[in-house]
Amino acid sequence: MKLKDYIFITFKTFKNNSFRRNIFILVISIFLFIVIIPFLVYNIYYKAINTVNDLSDTKTITIDNPTQSEIDFIKNYQNKNIVKIDYNYNLIRGYLDEAKEEYIYINNAIKYHTPNIITTNKELNDFELLCPEKMYYKIFDNIVYSDLIDTSLSDEFSLDFYQLIGFDEEGTPLYDKKNFNFTVTSLYNADLTYNYSTCYVNDHTYEFLKNELKSEYIIPAIAIYVNNQDNATAINHELQANNINSFLTTVDDDFMTPLLDLGILLITFISIASLIVLIIYLSSYFKNEYKKLALYKALGFNKKEIGRLMFLEIILSIIIAFIIDLLIFIIVSNIVEYVLKQQVQYRILNISLPIFPLILYFIILILLTFIITKGNIYRLEKLSVRELSDK
Repeated sequence: MKLKDYIFITFKTFKNNSFRRNIFILVISIFLFIVIIPFLVYNIYYKAINTVNDLSDTKTITIDNPTQSEIDFIKNYQNKNIVKIDYNYNLIRGYLDEAKEEYIYINNAIKYHTPNIITTNKELNDFELLCPEKMYYKIFDNIVYSDLIDTSLSDEFSLDFYQLIGFDEEGTPLYDKKNFNFTVTSLYNADLTYNYSTCYVNDHTYEFLKNELKSEYIIPAIAIYVNNQDNATAINHELQANNINSFLTTVDDDFMTPLLDLGILLITFISIASLIVLIIYLSSYFKNEYKKLALYKALGFNKKEIGRLMFLEIILSIIIAFIIDLLIFIIVSNIVEYVLKQQVQYRILNISLPIFPLILYFIILILLTFIITKGNIYRLEKLSVRELSDK
């Protein structure tokens, strides 16, 4: 018979609803769901950690209140992966409205440390801003996405900056207020950076603001900007080995390997369970389908042809189980993503189907089905059409 004939007969016989077959499909669906859970969690965290590792904080080494010997060491330190060293690092904050505590952080637009630009018309000129396309002007946590404020090109910000000039007799800080005007000329998507209140300026503007706000009362710091997180980690270790009191933000990913091991263990366990289910299913297949098998024999089908029909029927059941799980996953994952992403802290979330365990489990099921079907065909060969009909 040709392949299309096998497929035609399989679909014809498959239409007859079978409670046994439905239970088999349900069990395989449940097994598949169990298999993909650890890999799904692994994928989510892997993508999140990679995104976090690409943020500026994980590529910026800081040295707070450096000693003169530390400064001298850094000045003589050479490494091709260092993008820039800022010996007067300072967190610059410009207030839109001090009374309402509304402000914007101003950062330096350094290569490898600037977010992906969504809209831009040119390089940043003096007092031009690269800002989030959606912003929030206050300290925030657990806010909803709808609270963010849309930013447009050509938006203008008049920002007040405060230079610490001393303290009064009661120890209250004294500031000198300075005002500068900025224009938004570029936008970026802050969903993956979580920096909804950070805008970037060119190097000249950044250095100008630092000099204007320089204060002897601010604890000095050095910032070393590196091209990627791995190189930053290596440089930080080298600095610390030379007794430099450096700091680098890192992400703890020690749990990732055990999670992956759990996924592999589950695939092994579920494969064994699937083998048992397949044996039980094929055993019941013979007990409940003797008359159909007798008909196949009476029509002149040989054992190989009957085996292929059995194999295709089971594979069709497995495919249906996979399709059911796939549809459920798409629907549930989209709902979960939509609901969670209404909270700003979950904008980084990316739920995607782990393809590797899906394909691996499917291949394992096909191989198990082939081996078990082939073994059971020898039982069928020993029975005549009358013996099959009488069972």
